[in-house]
Amino acid sequence: DDDDLEVMHQPSSSNEEAALKCKITGTFFEDPVQNVICKHTYDRSGLVHLKRGGNPKCPITGCPNDRLDQVEDDVEMKLKVQHYKKKLERMKAREEEEELDGQQEQEKQEDDNDGYGMTVIQ
Repeated sequence: DDDDLEVMHQPSSSNEEAALKCKITGTFFEDPVQNVICKHTYDRSGLVHLKRGGNPKCPITGCPNDRLDQVEDDVEMKLKVQHYKKKLERMKAREEEEELDGQQEQEKQEDDNDGYGMTVIQ
């Protein structure tokens, strides 16, 4: 069924979206960095905020890493977020287009029904 296939290809999966968000800020990664020790990814702004608060430990629950000073840019995560956001934009544009098509079809049907099923001869 085409509807089932469409649902499977939608990028709005909450798990997928959660994986693209910083556990510190709760927002999509903008400047992701990966801890070279434990491999967890954070947004640089969240990491700076965490360090200013005096917490030197990885904020991921259960992670024993107590070093936040060894990070590198996470280019792969940045690309994943960009790709996901583009997919969301395409979905939104498609939904808006479908909504407009539906409105136009409804208007056409209303126009067709103006004659109450009779042919108007002028």
